Amino acid sequence: MNQLFFLGVGLSALLIGGCSAPTKPANEQDIRFPEPERSYLSEGDFIDPVAVRRIRAGMTRDQVRLNLGHPHFSEGIFRVPEWNYLFRFRQGLEEEVVTCQYKVVFNKGEVSSYHWSTPECALLVESPVVEDINDERRDANLALNLSTDALFRFGGASMSDVYAEGLRSIDQLAKSLVEDFGHVEKVMVIGHTDRLGSAESNLALSLARAETVKALLVERGVPSSLIVVEGKGDTLPLTQCEGTEATPVLVSCLQPNRRVEIVVVAR
Repeated sequence: MNQLFFLGVGLSALLIGGCSAPTKPANEQDIRFPEPERSYLSEGDFIDPVAVRRIRAGMTRDQVRLNLGHPHFSEGIFRVPEWNYLFRFRQGLEEEVVTCQYKVVFNKGEVSSYHWSTPECALLVESPVVEDINDERRDANLALNLSTDALFRFGGASMSDVYAEGLRSIDQLAKSLVEDFGHVEKVMVIGHTDRLGSAESNLALSLARAETVKALLVERGVPSSLIVVEGKGDTLPLTQCEGTEATPVLVSCLQPNRRVEIVVVAR
């Protein structure tokens, strides 16, 4: 029986982005973070990036708390509009420690958006740690989205529009797939957009970006015959946001919908 592995980065994007918690770096005009020294955890708290990538619009406060713990600043827990966290992550061979601020914004008791203090933090957490398909957890479904905001330049869909960080994530994914061809039956690359713009243009953009991701995987040794490409446009949103004008707040709220999903069907 086939088993499905969702390797998305949302960063976003398995290939960046997420949690699958694809989020957008804060826009200084709209999102403000408290001073780090105001946290009761003076140096922040180490957390598994997977826990952060699980955060989605529509989650309750209890669901956020189960994944991230209590907020790290003295802002209250109940009936407050946002929770702020000070997280620490290890990266690189030297295991350098990076400190990042993360904000969850609530509306009527549910998550409406979530933000990183810097683009570097967003990429660090939403870039995939590609799961080994030979892993003993082979029977577990992994939901990781590729955030197209972190993968492609705004409005772009070609190879020249892919960020360097996105290429590194695709390198990781391709390496994992190439090393385990024997267990891979099919790789599905599915593009999605937010609802801004026309349905026709969104469908074309989602397909073009999925085709580019396929081409990059093929360049890195993944057989073209294994890859199926599809564009879904804006038909399968992960989050709903109020508004029709493309304001920074609405664009940020809709970020989880702008993604590429990688679905690996294993033998």
